[in-house]
Amino acid sequence: MKKLSNTLKYYLCKGLSVIGFVYCAGGVASPATAALATFDSFTEGFVTPVLTDGGITFSDLDQRLSGETSVFVIERDNESLKSPFSPPNVLTFGGYVPGPGVGFGRFGSATISTGELASVASLDIFNLQFPATDNILTLEAYLDGTLVGTNSVNFKTDDTGILYRQLSLSDVTFDKLRLVASGSEEEGVLFIDIDNVRIDQTAIVPEPSSVLSLLMFGISGVVFMLKRQPKSLSSINIASIK
Repeated sequence: MKKLSNTLKYYLCKGLSVIGFVYCAGGVASPATAALATFDSFTEGFVTPVLTDGGITFSDLDQRLSGETSVFVIERDNESLKSPFSPPNVLTFGGYVPGPGVGFGRFGSATISTGELASVASLDIFNLQFPATDNILTLEAYLDGTLVGTNSVNFKTDDTGILYRQLSLSDVTFDKLRLVASGSEEEGVLFIDIDNVRIDQTAIVPEPSSVLSLLMFGISGVVFMLKRQPKSLSSINIASIK
């Protein structure tokens, strides 16, 4: 009886393995994972038009400067930025201040992406508020080129110096982000650094009806395989197997 039990288990698993095949072929994603860019593995002064860190790619930077190529730059800080800054580096734009101080780059817009579907995003922003500005910073989420969500922060305050804001989006499925500065002053730009960019990739779960269909398909595979076996095997009384 043990031999028959193992044989039946083999065909049961073989039949139900069809579910795994269809599951994967259908593009169902693995559990959600987080991508995090802290920029801390780079050397200060590293310059590039496209930067990838922690699985997140930053591209299409526009500083709104006519005739100049916009570049991402790694800036190091040892004395100016406070928590939630994660030492030693931040991402800035166009240039940097060598040594212990920190510079704030002119920012117009940029694209941020992991190349995967995602549902949550956040980033820490440090703004040099001198003089004060009414310009705002907006995080836009896109899915297949369509805008599906936005969130904005402003830096309107009587305070000057370094201001901190966190900008985030959640409960929306997207495949690309755009970070955009806008307003009536200085062509809408802001002078900022960014740190701790996090994107949580989406786990795509099939609907219950799809799971049931896959299960029935797998069971039918077991029946088909048993029918192809010799009569002695296809006539097994499942209830009698121990």
